[in-house]
Amino acid sequence: MAKAPPVRGWRSFYDRVLKDQKYQRSIDPKRYGPYRTYRDQFVRIDRLVKRYPRNIVPIPIGASVDGETIWAFRASNVKDAAEPRARTLVLSLLHSIEFIGAEANIALLERFAANMNKNPSLHDREVHFVPILNPDGYLAVEEELANGKSRFRRGNRRGVDLNRNFSVFYSRRAALARLLPKVYDPGPRPFSEPETSALRSHLLQYRFDFALSLHSFGGRLLYPYGGSRARTKDDAWFRETAKTFIECQPHHGYKAGQIGRFLSPFLIR
Repeated sequence: MAKAPPVRGWRSFYDRVLKDQKYQRSIDPKRYGPYRTYRDQFVRIDRLVKRYPRNIVPIPIGASVDGETIWAFRASNVKDAAEPRARTLVLSLLHSIEFIGAEANIALLERFAANMNKNPSLHDREVHFVPILNPDGYLAVEEELANGKSRFRRGNRRGVDLNRNFSVFYSRRAALARLLPKVYDPGPRPFSEPETSALRSHLLQYRFDFALSLHSFGGRLLYPYGGSRARTKDDAWFRETAKTFIECQPHHGYKAGQIGRFLSPFLIR
C-alpha cells in the first residue's frame, strides 16, 4: 500500500482527507451501528478547530506505518505560555476495532471546548486529545466493514498491539502474547512501532500530570499497575477518582479496580 504523503499542516491534511478517494468510504449503520468513518471524525474535529482557533491547536506528533499523520489537539484557554497549568492526555484507538474510544475522545474535546471559558475549574488546564493513535488500523477496519466484512483486528499495520508496545511491563513472554501471538503481539521491542514512538516523544515534550486511555469491551475503569499486584503511591487518589466516576453515571453500571488485580499480572508479563 502506498504511503500517505508528508503532511504540511492541518489544513493540507484536512483538505486531502476530504478529497482523496481513499477516505470516501461509508459504513452501513444498520449493520454495524452509527459509527463515524475516519473522514467524518476529522470533519467533526475541524468544526471545533474553526470555532475555537485560539484554544484548540492541532499538533502533528508523528506518522503511522503507512505514513498517516497522527494528531494531538491541544485545548486550553490559558493565554500566558508561562502560566502554571495541569496537563492531561486523553488517548484512544490504540486498538483498531475500538471505534467507540475515538467517539468518546472527540466528545470530551467538544465538551471541554464548550465549557473551558465557563467552568473555573478548567481555567488553568491544558488537555491534549489524541483520538486516533492507530490510523492504519482504523482505516483497515473501515475498509473491511465497507466491504461487508467483519474481522477481529487489534494491531497496527504490522499487527503489533500498540497497547503492549510500551516500555513499562513490556514482555514477549507474557501468557497472552504466547497463547495468542497474532492478537497480543507486543512487537520486537518497546516503542518499535512509529505510533508508540511518536506518542513517547509527545509525552517527553509535555510531561503530562494525568493520562486517560479510552478502550472498549470492558465496562470498567482500570488503573495502575497492570503488570504487578503492587499498589502505586497514588492508589488512594485512583480509588477516590474511580468512585466519583462511577457515582456520576450510575446507569452504566461501571466497575473499577487495579489492572494487576483484575487481570492476573502473569497474563501481562
